[in-house]
Amino acid sequence: MNICGENEYLRRAMAAGAREYLVKPFSSNELADTIRRVNESTKRRLSLMGLQSLASPRIKIQKGKIITLFCSKGGVGKTTMACNLAIGLAQSTKKKVALVDLDLQGGDISVMLNINAKGTIADLAQESDAMDMGLIDSYLVPHLSGAKILPAPLSPEQAELINLERVEELLHILQENFDYIVIDTSPFNLAALDAANQILILVTQDLPCVKHVKTNLDILATLGHSDKVKLIVNCAGIESGIKITDLEKSFNTAAFAVIPWDDKVVRSAINKGLPAVMNQANSKVGQSLLDLTAKLAGSPPKSDGKNTEEIPRRSIIGRLFSF
Repeated sequence: MNICGENEYLRRAMAAGAREYLVKPFSSNELADTIRRVNESTKRRLSLMGLQSLASPRIKIQKGKIITLFCSKGGVGKTTMACNLAIGLAQSTKKKVALVDLDLQGGDISVMLNINAKGTIADLAQESDAMDMGLIDSYLVPHLSGAKILPAPLSPEQAELINLERVEELLHILQENFDYIVIDTSPFNLAALDAANQILILVTQDLPCVKHVKTNLDILATLGHSDKVKLIVNCAGIESGIKITDLEKSFNTAAFAVIPWDDKVVRSAINKGLPAVMNQANSKVGQSLLDLTAKLAGSPPKSDGKNTEEIPRRSIIGRLFSF
């Protein structure tokens, strides 16, 4: 082991705003305890600084509604859904919507929406001027739907330039100036989870994802966020997948929404840089996403709700849910 290299890595992480570290291998309980300690420490520090309103999501003095999409497993369609929800909200509600890419080491929202970003959240975080809406707006990229986009850093190492306090300040200002803020976040971004009014956890019909989501739910419960969580079954209908009713039993909660799988529609939307809610709104995927958007906005669904009921579902051995 290169001790000098390890020490330099830890030094750089702490300089970037890291508050704790874990040594592999570690258990889910150790991870949950560490996140809870960091969360409580941050709230105490902000309270002493006179910023308790930023640290506590239960003091709801801001205007906007923050919707954070979250799952510690990659490949579940989180970024695709974040883009569709933000664009869908902007189109259907005609209200002010911001889409923030807080997947700081590998965010793809710019690619998904085919936008060229002159500046990113990393550049914004390094501004010496006090953060206000005028400064933030200079970094927001307008989308033809009416939504505004704040892209992720262009390279992974730039994530080190963004600390927790800067993100909390950003979200606080956005809440005062937008009706909806949709966040695509990397695993356990405390600022995005604390500030959220709703946390959408995505799950797919495969066992590795189920395992991740179980751990995610336990950690969110430890952080006191269980009341915010909504379970979204994404890419549903794959024949070999776990039965949706079994997923709901495993998590002891009903799915808030079920989004069907349609590889042709999804890939076409990604490659064209136009979300399904814009480009293929009449497809089953597009209708399901619009229905989810309507639920989040508190409006009646656009479709008759039959699409998700017609998705084929097949079960696997029940013992897979015994962990």
